[in-house]
Amino acid sequence: PVIRILIDMTSLRFVALVGGTVYGMSFIILGLFAKNIWHVFVLHTLIGLSSASVNLATYVAIGEQFETSFGVANSASYLIASIIGIIFPLLVLYFNVTYGLRWTLMLYGAISLHLNRRWTLGDVKENCTIQHSVRRCVIHQSQLTTVARRISCEMHFRSAVAWLTTFAGVGATFAGLFAGWIHGINQSYQYVVMSYVGLSIIQCLLALAILVLKQDKECHVSPSATENSCSMNEPSGWHIEKTVNVEINLKMNGISTQVLHGSRGGGGGGDGRGGEGVSHPNHTNVKV
Repeated sequence: PVIRILIDMTSLRFVALVGGTVYGMSFIILGLFAKNIWHVFVLHTLIGLSSASVNLATYVAIGEQFETSFGVANSASYLIASIIGIIFPLLVLYFNVTYGLRWTLMLYGAISLHLNRRWTLGDVKENCTIQHSVRRCVIHQSQLTTVARRISCEMHFRSAVAWLTTFAGVGATFAGLFAGWIHGINQSYQYVVMSYVGLSIIQCLLALAILVLKQDKECHVSPSATENSCSMNEPSGWHIEKTVNVEINLKMNGISTQVLHGSRGGGGGGDGRGGEGVSHPNHTNVKV
């Protein structure tokens, strides 16, 4: 979740470039200069954050470049990454022995910069306004709480997922430190394996909790939700309608939608029974 927010704040290319730089430098420093547990702890933290940024940036870039065949392109990227993960360390070792560390790093930087040039296509954003008419209806006060709950529960779900992901990362960090401490005391990998098995069980439980939470809490604001709220018959009598301004910000794949709700006066004869409600305006502004 943190990396996705950084991509929205800056750009895809910036996050991928910074993440790849930190990722590579952390491994280099870890392999050459790490002398104690605190160096290893800090460097592994940097490696985890930068790896998440590179992986998510790659995932987003594939989605932008291959919209119609996203599954095939994503599978191919993982296959290529696995093959490169086997071949590239041997190439780095060869260039390090032949040309030295400085020229090896320059070659690696040149390859990374040339690959990142293609990741600037999705960064161009243009503002436009689209107006379309919708039918006018009345949302009664008894239905207003239900509509607001449907709108806000997705935000609660995303917040819960973010917290669970954070807890999983913190748990992985402490499990790694605990496993290293146990190995330093007993000099046995048996307790290290047991520690990581316990961590895997915890992460599976967290994933199960996310699925249950998604099934219970996740919802989407759709036209049917508003339509169901507007399907009630208007009661007879004068309508005492309040002026309510509700601004809903939905962001999905870089699209920000603002739906503004206003009010209108209404009236009717009959037995004088009153009802309260909020009405929709006849236009919706969509900003891309």
